[in-house]
Amino acid sequence: MCKVFAGQDPERYRQINRSVRIAGHSTSIQLEAAFWVLIDEIAADQQLSTARFLSTLYDEALELHGDAL
Repeated sequence: MCKVFAGQDPERYRQINRSVRIAGHSTSIQLEAAFWVLIDEIAADQQLSTARFLSTLYDEALELHGDAL
């Protein structure tokens, strides 16, 4: 087995649900704790809340790919 995963704290793989508003719609996103940590850090680096950061990502994806999402 890959030690990258086997050597991790199991808490990092705990599923976390967060409710956010994207494009005016409330939705729930479930990710592993490790991904939420990274998203929170990126948002903070951009001086945005996590919810605003996710909404910005969505808006940029729509701009690039249109309704194909």
